[in-house]
Amino acid sequence: MKTERKLISNVFYLFLAWTISAIFSFLFWWVVAKSTLPNEYGLISTIFNTTALLAGISILGLATTNTKLIPEYLEKKQIKKVSALITFTLKTVLITNIIFSLSIISFLFYFSEISFPVIFLIILLMFFISFANISNFILRGFQFMKKITITEIIGNVLKFSITLILILYGFKFYGPLIGLLIGIFVATLLRFKSIPFHLVSTKQLKKKYILLKYGLPGLIMTLSTILFLNGQYTILTFLKGTYETGIFTVAMILFTQIVTISKITSQGLFPLISQLNVYRNKKSKQQYLTNTTFRYTFLVCFPLMCFLILFAKPIILIFSSEEYLSASKLFPIIGIASLLYGCSQIFLTNLFAIGKTKIQRNILITSTLIFLLLTFPLTYFLSSIGISIAYAVSAFIIFSLSLFYNKKFLGVLIQKSSILKIFLAMLVVTSFLYPLIKIIENLILNFILVIISVTIFILILIPLKFYTKDDIRLLHFISSRIPIFKNQIKKIVNYFSLLVVKYS
Repeated sequence: MKTERKLISNVFYLFLAWTISAIFSFLFWWVVAKSTLPNEYGLISTIFNTTALLAGISILGLATTNTKLIPEYLEKKQIKKVSALITFTLKTVLITNIIFSLSIISFLFYFSEISFPVIFLIILLMFFISFANISNFILRGFQFMKKITITEIIGNVLKFSITLILILYGFKFYGPLIGLLIGIFVATLLRFKSIPFHLVSTKQLKKKYILLKYGLPGLIMTLSTILFLNGQYTILTFLKGTYETGIFTVAMILFTQIVTISKITSQGLFPLISQLNVYRNKKSKQQYLTNTTFRYTFLVCFPLMCFLILFAKPIILIFSSEEYLSASKLFPIIGIASLLYGCSQIFLTNLFAIGKTKIQRNILITSTLIFLLLTFPLTYFLSSIGISIAYAVSAFIIFSLSLFYNKKFLGVLIQKSSILKIFLAMLVVTSFLYPLIKIIENLILNFILVIISVTIFILILIPLKFYTKDDIRLLHFISSRIPIFKNQIKKIVNYFSLLVVKYS
């Protein structure tokens, strides 16, 4: 149970960090959407996501490499190798960022009408995102998830508050970019202060081996992720303009949270799978942890996808304005795509963690090529719907192939009975929820309706015998970690446990 508790602890703190980030990101983009027109909103989105793409490339896959190798080095007591790996990573990323910065200055300054202050902000944003990602993944390698949560809170509070202040003072376009920069910079600085390492010689490392074995597949994984979650905005802007990108952004931002939840559970699992890889009798434990992680991920993400699709228009109005209501037509396609793509992250990171990096690389290259082949013609003819379809097809391919190889190497099997029970519970909820949505238009009543529906969904799974004794043990463990309303939560968990035992 020790490993399972570590998995839950990792996921708990990463989930908490995501919750804080999601709330403040929602508020951040809400303020931007409310204070700008779709063209300006689309331009800000394009700058941020294009910069994230460049930052992802500049890391050369070394972020994921740190999360993979640090747990193994620590398990083998090779402490000096940990410092050497971090030193090598920082030096490499610094050099690549300098090269990228010079290229950006040359290209944008001479071949576009973008002003120098904007170019300067783009370069700073690329630098900060690069090192923010590196520091985040290093802390994940150490499994210092609590420190990630604390720095995430501080960075997001700064990002939102500074953006809001600058927008109120008339910095409409520059406000969000400056807010992003300061928030990311402070969070990154605090993370590096938390990492127990010092700069050392990197002679003991097989640098070429690390770059080719883990760095290159990690880079391909990063590029693929950025293409699917960030690159779409750039493609859509290029083919159809910033207005259509603004509409598409609203839908993607909401459903990206499903992908993020899946990535949280996969990143909580990742260092543990790597750590277990040191031992001989590892397969059964890795298989159990993977099956458990997927089961909980689907339990959360599938209902979330359904609720977002059912309440599409009210959610859009809360998030932005009536000008963006046409984004609701994208919700079913992007919702299914995000669910498949998100769940596939668990299986992809597993392949990396057990050393099957070439197979993971080939899956990502195949799916990315298919996405690029589909996205340009479909986007040209069908606009945002076309790029959404291309995303869904590619997500299905990634999910299918990654699951196949997890089954082959780890014996991972999707628990069909659990999935069926989740489907049945959600079908019951939807059957009474859908007619009510048509009648009730008040946002507060809709929110209450969601709370009631979630409660019913959870309770329906009890007579369906979805929950197990392991679930109850984990619930008690989680309730002991929650800092507020501990007594009330324990009472609810105890009552819930009695119900589960009664129907088991």
